[in-house]
Amino acid sequence: VYPIYFVWDTGLFETLGQLLSRAQAGVRSFVSDHVTDPLIENAAHIAGGPVIWGGMKSAAELASATPESPYGEGGAHYVASKLKVFCDLHSGEPIELHAVGHSAGSIFHAHFLSAARRIGVPSFKSLHLLAPAIRVDLFSKCLKNLMGSGNGIDQLSVFTMRRDLERDDNCAKIYRKSLLYLIYHALEPERKEPILGLEECLRRDPKMRNLFALDSPHSGNAEVVFSCTPTSEGRSASCSTTHGGFDDDAPTMNSVLRRILGKADADSIVSYPRKRSMAALMDPWENQVDWPARID
Repeated sequence: VYPIYFVWDTGLFETLGQLLSRAQAGVRSFVSDHVTDPLIENAAHIAGGPVIWGGMKSAAELASATPESPYGEGGAHYVASKLKVFCDLHSGEPIELHAVGHSAGSIFHAHFLSAARRIGVPSFKSLHLLAPAIRVDLFSKCLKNLMGSGNGIDQLSVFTMRRDLERDDNCAKIYRKSLLYLIYHALEPERKEPILGLEECLRRDPKMRNLFALDSPHSGNAEVVFSCTPTSEGRSASCSTTHGGFDDDAPTMNSVLRRILGKADADSIVSYPRKRSMAALMDPWENQVDWPARID
């Protein structure tokens, strides 16, 4: 397994923290979140929240810009082009591509996977979105049309919180709901635009309910797992109770790993060292590279 990490500088959470602090200053006399949250949402929207969030979304998009764009080639597009070359050179080998994105990473992957498909990169076997902050309309435009075996995304898995947990979360202990609700109510130019990671948005949209089989037993190429699940083990487990907690939540990450590896609920995902000769055990370099590694 060769992991590739994408990082882009946004300053989003630091800037949002300052924005929320300023918004809080005007509503200190209130104690109920039913009162303070709408006031903070209004203040954040007026004080430039959509500009901050819009800049982050723009950075995610520009990462996949083509060499012909006014900004030049983005780093993600460069990686996609090299990935195409690599896959072409090893076309006869069983190479699998998988993508995982947390929160705003879903917006990044909307553009990256679309660019990869246009270039001719083979279909990704799986895409896993954790608490995705992407709008439903952008998801539908960039990713939904890629769904299906060989079309670009063979299988989609979404891990996100149930509605009550989203409402019990907080942002910087100032806004008393999750970041996804702050985006939904205050950070988009058009407020209350449906967000893919919000359960209420998924259930309200007939197309999303159908895609994720929310009204019937799952039988398609898209699935959503709502935390907290009854179990903490297996392919469909998630115990995160905060928006930022999914990538640190062992049940969630083990579920992602099982899906990538094609492991069943009962299969082991623990790696042990192979048997060694005494000479090999005496080699300090050998010892450094093959310690027992527990995935979870």
